[in-house]
Amino acid sequence: MRGRWNALGLAMMLWAAGMASTSIDELVHALFNTPTTPSVLLFVLYAVPLVFALASENHEDRCVRWTDAALALALGGLFAIYTLTFSTVQGTHPAGVEHLRFMFDVENLFLALFALGRWVTSEDSGRRRYFAALSRYAVVYLLVAAYVNHVDNSAYGQWMDAVIPVPFLLLLIDVLRRAPDLDSKRLLVPKRWTQVARIASPLILPLALLAVATMLMPYRPALASVGFVVATVGYGVRTIRVQMRSSEEQEHLARLSDLDGLTGVANRRRFDDSLAREWMRARRNGDWISLLLLDIDHFKKLNDQWGHHAGDQGIRLVAGTLASSLHRGSGVLARYGGEEFAVILPGLAPDAARAVGEEMRLAVERMGPVAVDVPVMLTISVGVASGRLVPEGSAL
Repeated sequence: MRGRWNALGLAMMLWAAGMASTSIDELVHALFNTPTTPSVLLFVLYAVPLVFALASENHEDRCVRWTDAALALALGGLFAIYTLTFSTVQGTHPAGVEHLRFMFDVENLFLALFALGRWVTSEDSGRRRYFAALSRYAVVYLLVAAYVNHVDNSAYGQWMDAVIPVPFLLLLIDVLRRAPDLDSKRLLVPKRWTQVARIASPLILPLALLAVATMLMPYRPALASVGFVVATVGYGVRTIRVQMRSSEEQEHLARLSDLDGLTGVANRRRFDDSLAREWMRARRNGDWISLLLLDIDHFKKLNDQWGHHAGDQGIRLVAGTLASSLHRGSGVLARYGGEEFAVILPGLAPDAARAVGEEMRLAVERMGPVAVDVPVMLTISVGVASGRLVPEGSAL
């Protein structure tokens, strides 16, 4: 969450710089009657870090975060171009003032709506506190800015200027006060809304970029077209990277779901799936299939005398030895349960299967003690079962 609070801090710095620049401009203009800088640009750019905080998640990988940052920079660039189209060092044309007011209205409404959406759909208490504070600020700022821009158009220095700090004071109170029990105050929204908000939040940046590009199109069509392209390509690159990472995570989880957590060999689920698959293949081909069932001898005595930690060490040691002695691709080794292991040997007749079992038994017998502090030698017993299946449709 630190990244989001930093983005909020950067936004406040930009807004404060805009106010400072405006004050300096007013003073310079009053003293020397010279053109001033378009400080309104800073008030526009202050929204960029907030949009970034609304759209980008801290847990995303570096490629996705850099893509979001590039979209945010493009958004700031279009904001600057649109603003400088109507506001220059010579001042702002009256017609341009209306365009800038409209842009401020869209920007502020955009921030308020998306902040409220992220707030009510956040499940994590840290996010909920952040978006609650941002929502209160954004809604009050929307109202204050609408009043200042559309109702009270007088110059600075009037008594109504006292309303301008109100949203910032509310934000300061939210930041400084102790975190409330947000779980008890959480709005109960449908789970689907939360999922939609989480999936759709990355759209905030390209949507903002498209909105500004649309407003810019009548005045700078070439640059607006660049904005459309950047929004489309940027979101496409982001989506591809997210999908790639999601696919990698799913593959990793699928592998983990097939492995025994203690030993790293196949678990009972994978054993059952592999046995069913090899059984059907053997039946189609009329081939041999053999099974080995291996059990650690006197394992209960090891547990009782040396504890379960020693028992786990023994199971891991035996599993590693069995896996090493089983030739790659020649079968499936699985932890069947407790101190029992099973091996599927497709295509092996009884004599060959017994030879594999004997090789495994001897490998365990020669592997040495369980650990330095557990001077116990382990052995295993091996059972062998083999069968040659009749192909489907064959005559007996």
